[in-house]
Amino acid sequence: MKYLMLFFAILSSFQSSRSDLLPEGKKKISFSFVITNIGDYPEYVFLAYPVNQSRGRPMIEFTKLEHGKATGLACRYGNPVIYAIKKDLFNPADLDISGIEDEKSQLKKLDSFFTGNNNLIPSLKITCSSLADRDAKYHYVQDEYQIQSIKTDTMIIDRGETIYKDRSGNKINSEESPLKPEGDLLPPTKKYTGYLYFALPVLAIIAVVSLVVIKKMKK
Repeated sequence: MKYLMLFFAILSSFQSSRSDLLPEGKKKISFSFVITNIGDYPEYVFLAYPVNQSRGRPMIEFTKLEHGKATGLACRYGNPVIYAIKKDLFNPADLDISGIEDEKSQLKKLDSFFTGNNNLIPSLKITCSSLADRDAKYHYVQDEYQIQSIKTDTMIIDRGETIYKDRSGNKINSEESPLKPEGDLLPPTKKYTGYLYFALPVLAIIAVVSLVVIKKMKK
């Protein structure tokens, strides 16, 4: 029991220190994105994956995008790709993980759908940051995108306006260029798997086992 408690203490300390540490001169902000003309393509379903909306413990999910509805991101653990799929080819059950308790198995099912489904039409990858200069007037950023065309295996999406808002939610002007990934955002990989998250408990276990071995060697 003593070593089990130590394991959780190490893991908790690692995650907390990583999430609470801010680069010098930076502050946390909120980020979201929206595709403004989804309603022009009613024959398609639009998805974003992988999406993370947790600012603490990582939760890798997908999001079904809707017309006029913004999607918030914590800007950690990867960048979501936007996908389109014909409505008559989309089965929501393929993404239903509600009956799967094991998080690794949940992630495996989601990865399988998004990496092995030939009916999906991929487009751009959303990049963002949850950090800004400490002196920046804005505390909220929203990037707008617009679909230009969808063909059999190609979807073209253009980036539109970047909206900045202050702490009260009022829109303000900003001379800053569009945000680029920085700070706590991990570099995107060609095919995101999210297995880094599952490596953290293993590292903590190794630390605990090492302590036990060292203690026995001293006896």
